[in-house]
Amino acid sequence: MDNMPVNIRWEIDVSRLQELDSNWRTENFAPSVRIVPFTRIYYPIEGEGYIEHCGRNYHLRKGYLFLVPPFVPTKVSCQSRLLMYWANFNAHIMDSELDIFSVVRPLYELAVSDDDDPVYRKLFEHMTKYFTMPVRSGIKLPPLADMEAIAALTLLVCPFFNSVNDREKQNIVMPGRFFKLLYYIEQHLGHNFSLRELAKQFSLNPVYLSNVFAQEMGVSLIRYCNNRRINRAIILLSNTDYTISEIAYQLGAGNSASFSRLFKRHHGLTPIEFRKSLKPPVAQRKPIKNNPK
Repeated sequence: MDNMPVNIRWEIDVSRLQELDSNWRTENFAPSVRIVPFTRIYYPIEGEGYIEHCGRNYHLRKGYLFLVPPFVPTKVSCQSRLLMYWANFNAHIMDSELDIFSVVRPLYELAVSDDDDPVYRKLFEHMTKYFTMPVRSGIKLPPLADMEAIAALTLLVCPFFNSVNDREKQNIVMPGRFFKLLYYIEQHLGHNFSLRELAKQFSLNPVYLSNVFAQEMGVSLIRYCNNRRINRAIILLSNTDYTISEIAYQLGAGNSASFSRLFKRHHGLTPIEFRKSLKPPVAQRKPIKNNPK
């Protein structure tokens, strides 16, 4: 992963040790809650559960650490009882809102030895003592709490980065060469890109760029741009009081009607329906640090 950017901005939202029961099922969640803008890390202690994402089913049980990328369609369930540590976080790259786990493909299930189990629990404890309540709720953290918790998080996530390196050695293609392109897209989400325009920006042949991007990223370049706009819209709807028209304008949509149709096509809800289902009300939420460009 020589091309992976090293400047990652870590942000923890919430971390808990929680006991779950049969109510922990996707069908019981509000539609808006199923759209998660955070990377999630799960560490089961007792019992079992199940999770489906990225086209695979995973058995949540003791002895394994699990990672779920942001914004991916995910189903979860617990038949009886599941006690696990978990955390929501983002690892933003290059001072953008792009989470690195949206563009790299690590293993999502890693075995943890009995000898390492106490270490992993202790790392989670460094996060749970500060982040039991979501940061987005406006809680104030004591000095150095963020530093301590993020240090623990990076140690937990390190094995997943190592798994990316291992897969590269097996000649599994990675999107490292596209980080500059992805960063450029992220900084200009309000612009309606054409394939030819993006290819010219990076001195590439449009057909070559289209083919290689689709091969390495698993999605066409233009669809990737649309996905990033919709994901950015979720953050704006969740964390700001911008109107639907203002969000549509900032993300380059022609008007709020076309933006609403695109949003519903992706997530099954209109932007208004999504925002109404959020708790607490958006007026109580903190503004984001930077407006999208």
